[in-house]
Amino acid sequence: MVKQTSGVGRAGSRGRGKGAVVGLGAAVLLLTSACGTQVAGRDAAHTATVARQAGSTAGKQLVVYDNDWTSSGATSILPLLANPKVKVLGTTVVTGDGWAKQGTADALSFFEKIGRRDVPVSQGFTYPLINSPQRAYAYQKMYGGGKAWLGAFNRPASGKDEPATGPDQVTEPPFGWAKSLKASKEQAVDFLIDQVRAHPHQVTIVTAGPLTNIAGAVRKDPRFASLAKGIVIGGGNLYQLNPGEKDKGFNSSEGFNFRFDPEAAHIVLTAGWKNVTALGDVTSSVMFDKGMLARIKAHRTAISDYVVKAGYVGYPLWDETTTEVAADPTLVRQSIPLRMDVDMSPGPDYGATRVWSDGDSPGLGEAKVRYVQTVDDKRVADTFVAAATR
Repeated sequence: MVKQTSGVGRAGSRGRGKGAVVGLGAAVLLLTSACGTQVAGRDAAHTATVARQAGSTAGKQLVVYDNDWTSSGATSILPLLANPKVKVLGTTVVTGDGWAKQGTADALSFFEKIGRRDVPVSQGFTYPLINSPQRAYAYQKMYGGGKAWLGAFNRPASGKDEPATGPDQVTEPPFGWAKSLKASKEQAVDFLIDQVRAHPHQVTIVTAGPLTNIAGAVRKDPRFASLAKGIVIGGGNLYQLNPGEKDKGFNSSEGFNFRFDPEAAHIVLTAGWKNVTALGDVTSSVMFDKGMLARIKAHRTAISDYVVKAGYVGYPLWDETTTEVAADPTLVRQSIPLRMDVDMSPGPDYGATRVWSDGDSPGLGEAKVRYVQTVDDKRVADTFVAAATR
């Protein structure tokens, strides 16, 4: 079992408001009270210690990977770990596809299985800033989309309006509990801030889940975004229907990472980053199909064994595409600069991505984003297979 962290992660479960406008204000107040307006204990000596703990980083692209970890989704960090030009300073866990506590257990089990002891794991927020299971169910009843993926808020088979599992229910990962690795005592928000301060203008934040942890860091340390090198976001879907969709029971509410915590996405997208890259619909371009599985099965390594057992065959390489582009931007074939934010108005589009051409946005701090439209599908597939067979 993984010990539940205190502080911001648990604060995320309190004070969820009733309206989108009031809700955002409540989210800001919540983060202010939970995180404080000062970065306590982050003096020069502490920052120097954090920098030393990272070891040699010369010539490396420094990354902190934030994700809603699951046993299957663990494979998404492999492209970052495999790239010799990338140094992963650590990973932070947020609730999204599953609860943060379960995700932390899954991450630790994964790293122990593949023999990586050099990637700290920090648990983050348990709940979104405002969103809750009951709010999610109410929105579905009012506006449709009852079959949409709700992640940790998914209902049980009975259809009862409650999560199928609770935030403190942790099941054994596919390869067993981690026996020697432990989660960091440092909460995710503090870990993120520490790494950026220890390596100013060098750390890229890579995210493939809801943005709750990143919003917490932005609100706790006003310099966090400007001190980072940039952020690569797995999110920003613009279409309800994926190109080429054949499933008649398709997910009618695409863009889970933003919709799960719209207030956090808004905070992050208006934080003043130097560089923002977003990958939305393009992450559905490459499928983890049986052919890819066969290529991985042909190799017998600790990593390939994990991928064969836990990988989600039959689904796109959503998060893997995000991490691959973060590690190697040459995989992008077409992108466009634009301004991006999240729709905060109550209604069916609450949490949906909004984009404008540069100079045509409302001018309320919307991020200037490099929005990835297409990638080199073959290279994305080959890169993942190479990372999964090391």
